[in-house]
Amino acid sequence: MNEDIQNFLNALDGIGYIVEGGGRILAVGQPQWQDFLEKTGFAASPTKNVIGHNLFDFITGAEVRSSYQRLHESVWHGQGQKLSFQYRCDGPSVKREMRMSMSHLSLDGIGGAVLYQSQLLSEVARPPLNLLDPDLILGVMANERNFPIVALCSYCQKVAWPLSEHREDAREWITPEDYYARGGHSDVRVSHGICPSCVGMLEMA
Repeated sequence: MNEDIQNFLNALDGIGYIVEGGGRILAVGQPQWQDFLEKTGFAASPTKNVIGHNLFDFITGAEVRSSYQRLHESVWHGQGQKLSFQYRCDGPSVKREMRMSMSHLSLDGIGGAVLYQSQLLSEVARPPLNLLDPDLILGVMANERNFPIVALCSYCQKVAWPLSEHREDAREWITPEDYYARGGHSDVRVSHGICPSCVGMLEMA
């Protein structure tokens, strides 16, 4: 990726990255990437570790991965020159409202590509919620333990609360705060999915 494009990504508000049609990451805004990883508590990873890799390999949960692929392909094919949606990227002690924008790009020698721009809209402190610990979100703390599975919406961070022992689809999506208020605990494995409200939001994006 040439220097002008790298300088453009480095100057964007938030994290910017360019992805080709098949999902390969071509370039990433350098300083914002490191700053955000440090702020959110995820292990710092040099951008060279993601450039050249497929974006969708980093997305956990088949349903979530499929939703990103659908949006990506829509923008890449030019069916929507740009789309955006809000999502959450909470930490144990902080609520974060984010906006993801995806825009079609035409690059010499590559053809169509998609510019992703993830921006922080607000950040509010709250009492710690261990369910949103990065290690738990990534499965590090429960890989070899027979903990129950809890479904977490990857877009709004709501938790699926079962309403029936006999029907897996009988569940209510509640906030992490309500999850603990109802007796939920942190000895779980997190399954990444999408709640019905966010399914509807993405269909309109």
